[in-house]
Amino acid sequence: MRLDILDSKTLPLLGLGALIHDFDHFHNDLNIARPVSSFSKEELIKYRQHPTQGAAAVADKAHFDPFVIQIIAEHEETDDGQGFPKGLVETKIDRLITLVGCANYADRLLTFEKVDKNELSKAIMIKGVGKYPLNILKAMSQILLTEFKT
Repeated sequence: MRLDILDSKTLPLLGLGALIHDFDHFHNDLNIARPVSSFSKEELIKYRQHPTQGAAAVADKAHFDPFVIQIIAEHEETDDGQGFPKGLVETKIDRLITLVGCANYADRLLTFEKVDKNELSKAIMIKGVGKYPLNILKAMSQILLTEFKT
């Protein structure tokens, strides 16, 4: 399945933004390697600040493209407005950033929420409805099915 949303100029920026989207996690003392539901109130506040803190840490670096900084700042936003840090809605989120966010969500489900890899494709489709556009969910599901084919 093709998303047809990439061009040769934005592809490298998307790749870099996806690679460093959680930049702040390398500079704070929060243990993110566990389910979000186990975070204390204080930890949850710190976790919800990581996009803003990460973007701020690189914003003054001339070699960072503004789109990469935007990916870092908005990768936790979801179409339903329940994301963070700003609670943006579908029309205010760049589709490429949504793609990074959906991949980040799948990674969190697999790595920290311990969803079985054989169930991940189904879980992303069910849990992601409303959070991410259907075409992105389908593409992510297809990638996961291909990646974890047993």
